[in-house]
This record gives sequence, C-alpha cells and structure tokens, in this order.
Amino acid sequence: MIADIRLALRSLARSPGFTLLAVLILALGIGGAAAVFSVVNAALLRELPYSEPERIVTITTAPSPRVTGGDYLDFPSLPAFEFVSYYHGGLLNVRTRNGAEFAGSRYASPDFFQVLGETSLVAGRPFGAKDTSPAAVVTADFAARKFGRPEAAIGEVINLYEKDYPIIGVTRSEFTFPDFTSVWVMAPATPAFSNRSAFNYLSVARLRKGETIRSAQSQLAGLTARLALQFPSTHDRRRFTATSLHEALTSGTQATLRALLAAVLTLLLIACANVANLLLARGAARAREIAVRGALGAGKWVIVRMLLVESLLLATLSGLAGIALAKAGIQTLVALAPTGTIRANDVTIDGAVLLFTAGIALAATLLFGLLPAWQSTRVDIQTTLKQGGGLRGVVSGGSNRLRKTLVIVEIALAFALTISAGLIFRSFLKLGEVELGFQPSGVLVAYTSVPAAGNVESNGAVGRWFSRLPERLGQIPGVLVSSAAMGVPSGTYRSSGFFAVEGRHELKTARERELPSAAFRLTGADYFQTLGIRLVAGRDFTIRDDLDAPRVVIVSEALVRRVFAGRSPIGKRIQCGLDSPDWMTIVGIVADVRSYSPALSPRSEIYMPYLQHPIYADELQVVVRTGVPPATVSDPVRRAILAEQPSAAIRFETLDGMVANSVAMP
Repeated sequence: MIADIRLALRSLARSPGFTLLAVLILALGIGGAAAVFSVVNAALLRELPYSEPERIVTITTAPSPRVTGGDYLDFPSLPAFEFVSYYHGGLLNVRTRNGAEFAGSRYASPDFFQVLGETSLVAGRPFGAKDTSPAAVVTADFAARKFGRPEAAIGEVINLYEKDYPIIGVTRSEFTFPDFTSVWVMAPATPAFSNRSAFNYLSVARLRKGETIRSAQSQLAGLTARLALQFPSTHDRRRFTATSLHEALTSGTQATLRALLAAVLTLLLIACANVANLLLARGAARAREIAVRGALGAGKWVIVRMLLVESLLLATLSGLAGIALAKAGIQTLVALAPTGTIRANDVTIDGAVLLFTAGIALAATLLFGLLPAWQSTRVDIQTTLKQGGGLRGVVSGGSNRLRKTLVIVEIALAFALTISAGLIFRSFLKLGEVELGFQPSGVLVAYTSVPAAGNVESNGAVGRWFSRLPERLGQIPGVLVSSAAMGVPSGTYRSSGFFAVEGRHELKTARERELPSAAFRLTGADYFQTLGIRLVAGRDFTIRDDLDAPRVVIVSEALVRRVFAGRSPIGKRIQCGLDSPDWMTIVGIVADVRSYSPALSPRSEIYMPYLQHPIYADELQVVVRTGVPPATVSDPVRRAILAEQPSAAIRFETLDGMVANSVAMP
C-alpha cells in the first residue's frame, strides 16, 4: 500500500496543473458541505446542554406558543410531569452596583431549574420550591463581566423593577435557555395573572421516568376536554400541546438548514462529476502508460487500485483544503444567520464535522474515481503500443459515452441548482419590494427601560416624562421628529388579543371564537408621522390624550375591512382588556402596516395612547426620524435620556436593521 501511495504521489506531482485544479474543485464542494454541516450539527443535531434533555418538553396552547396563568395551574396535576415551570421576560433593565444594562432576563417559577437540570451550575445553587425569599441565578459570562469571576457573583445583588434579588447561583456560560438569557429571578409558584384569557406565560416541564411525549399529550388532551366543559366561553377551541424541547428550539430553522445542506451536497456532486471528467481525459492521455503496465503483467485490479489510490489522495488533499475553507465559511454563515437562530460558540469543527468531512471525501473518491479508473483498464494493449499511445488507446466509444453522460449529469444538477437559487433570489427581491406601510429609512429606535415601581402612579410619571422627551430631542441637530411607542414594527415587543365592539358583544361574556382579534400597540403623539404611517381618516393622538381624558384608539384599515365591512368606525367604541375593560372611542384610521415582517400580510391593529395605559410606560421605545445617518445621533439621544433618567438602560437599533433582521432567515 505504501508503494501505491508513493507511486500516486509521483504521478500527481508530474501533473501539477491537473492536481491543483482537481483539488480546488473538490475543496470548494467539500468545504461548503463541511461548513453547512457544522451549522446543522450545532443547531439541529447536537444534544442540548441540559440534564436528560429528552425528558424536557414545552407546553403550548395551539396555535399560540404561550399558556394562560389559569391553565398553567392545572399542568402539575398531570401524572406525566415530574416538574412544571412557567417563565416570562425578555431584554430587561438589570441593575447592579456596576451600573445598568439590558440583559436577557426571565422571571421563572421555583421548579425551573429542576425542569432543566441542576448540573448546569458552576457556583452556588439554583433556586427552588424551598426558597421563600427573592433569589437570582446568572450565567458565568454575566458574572465575570459584572463581578470579575463567576464565584464572585454569589451574594451580590441585582435589581429588576425596583426589587432586589440576591444571586445564589451561577450557570455554565452555554446554559442560556431561553433565547440567550443571562439572568433568572425566582417568580411565585402561582402566576401573578391567573385568569384563563391572557396568554402571558411560556411553560416547560420534565417528564417522569417512563413517561413519553405521547402519554403526556394524551393527558393534555384529557385536560383540554375537561376545561372545555368547565369553561366553554374560552376553551371550546383550545388545544394543549407537548413538544420536545429540542424540536421546539429547532423547528424554525430545520427547513432552511436542511435545504442549504441539500444545496451544497448537490454542489459537491457537480464537483465530483467535473473531476471525473478530468480523470477520464487524463486517463486517455495516460493510455500508453497503462498499456505498458498491462503488458508487464499488471492485472486490471492492480491498475484500478493504483488509480483509486490517486483519487483517494486527491480527495484527502481536497478534504484538508476543504476544512480550511470551511472555517471561513462557518464565520460567514454565523454572521449571516438571524440573531438567536445559531449559537456562534457552538458552531465549530468538532469530531462530528471531521467525521462527516472524511465520509464525504471517501464518498467523493468513489463517485469521481471508480468509473474513470475502471474505464482506464479497458485499454487495447497491442493497439496502444503499436500507435505509441494517444487518445485512441482508450476504448473510445465507452469513454466518450461516459464523458457525455457525466457532462449531462453535471449540467442537469447545475441547471437545477441555478434555477432553484434564481427562484429563491427572485422571491427575496420581491420581499424587498413589498409595501411596508411605513418608511424605515432614517429612523433610529432606542429601546429603553426606566426604573419604576410598576404601579399607575410611578409608571404614569414615567409616561409623562416620555411625552415631554420629543421637545428635548428636537434640539439635537439632525433630529426631525420623534415619539415613543411599545410595539414598533419588526421589534421584539408584541401584544395581541381579542376585542369587543359595542352593541355586538361583551368582552367578558362572549366566546373567544365570536370575538375579533388584533395586535395591540401603544403610541404617543407624532408616532405615525415619525414612522411615515399614513393617517387615512380622523385624528392623531396628542399629549392631551392622558388618564384624565376619555379613552381613545386608532385602528388600521385591515381592522375596518374585517370588522366593520369597510364602513367608517370613527365614533364607535371597542374594548380590548389590555390593562382595563374600559370602552374606548375610535378617533382615527391609519394605513395598514406589515408590523411583524415584510413576508406577512398586514393584520388588524389597535393603537392606544401610552399615557392612558401607563402600566407599560417604563419600557417604551423611543423612535427618532433623522435627516442624517441615524447612528450619528445615538450618543446625543442617549445623553438626553440619561440626563433625567440616569438609571435607564438603553440600546439602539435602526428601523432598517430591524426590518432586515425580520427577513434574515429567507
């Protein structure tokens, strides 16, 4: 075998141009496949970093990913579950003795870490059912950033919404469930909102040993039927669903990553066909050499083995070069991936990726090397030696047919891949041409979190401060107009629910299926002007639409079409129960907005003035339209906010960037 390898090396060295070209072609195919597989491996195949992850499930209320507080209280009674937990939160203002910042934070019920497994801690302990005082757990990265090292965080205090939580545990850095969380604080065992109409919570559970997702689903189906009889107005169409945590976390990326892997494997097939053709051409040129070997007694298997060793060396060199290309490809894929879909630290060239690369290199050897090697043995030795070699030394008919077949296969695969890419790119271009209903260019969005006590008085004062902020921001050079809102298009804060129309139904007594639904937005004066949303009829909100004024709303054209059959609803009253059941008068109509993504059709929207719903005022987003590049005014906007709210957490995005991220997966 060693002699075969030496012979193959000498043969390849005599044809450096051919060798370099073949290695480059295969390296591109193998490197692309290895890069994409490394992402697929990290995102879809690698086991979750939790204790016995196959026993962890999410519980949802189909088709919503959330559950109500009242329904959650029934889950622990089901025998399939050993532990059940609820959680809620997001990017919140976390304050320590070292300052305030936005951090992924979750309020989680006491059994949260029992569901996910306690083995993830590197210091301290998790909170649990025996804890009766406030407690928090943070990641090692957060602890090191704030306190120097993970162990130093134990005993330190973090503050959320004006409440202190001593840190009692530190998790491994890779433990970030859900959605890159850095801080978990213990919530009461009973949700604060225990009604059965508001979907405020997410839920996870650990199956008892011996239980399966199927048995859990069967028990949830029984609970669904029982609650439908007990609460027919709200539960006659609800359905609880148990899904493995792995499936829940990867469902949004599976189709895209599998399609991408199929595409690069097709590219690898094209590369193999290309190299096979090169080998056939080289085999024709080596006809005299092969004839001489045959005349000296080399059998067909000896010649095939010699040529396959050459192919294996080509594949090995290509695999090594492909790994180098894959490293650069991984960085590109991670950079292009939507935020939150791929854990950058998990995407590495590990043993699984190396094994996959070796496997496809071996498969490539067989694909591009076997047929040319066998074809090269079909040499008419006497004719070849008499002719002194040349292209006629190979059985020309079979060789030509094989080469033509490979060309047809290569063109067919390339054609299919190109057409698919063209269709996808065309769809992407059309996605960029969709009418959004707002003008994202030139808009800076400042996510803010201002400390408040969480009551009407404290949060109301914060809301009134936000209503005065545009006057201060208007003094910044380059700022044209500004406002504040909760629910900026393509943003992270979303709320929706059912609403009632006066004279048709009552929110408290109607069945859910009888009620229309809409997205709820809180906005301030000049919000529509700032975002470029067209006012179709009626009036905009003003700073006089506060708690002392009659409750008012503005609705979208989609809602008018679907609920009022296109007739003007101005002057009519609705109630939605966002934070109170008050009837609200419709005072305006605005154009439809693709609030969630350019790929999704506009839905019914209800806009309410945040001054009349102050409980949410501490986490408004400041929107600023500028006549200069938005990023250039971020520092002056930050200073203007911190001048009066020094404990506020602030982070900036551009509306253009938010829209782009909403279509990042396509």
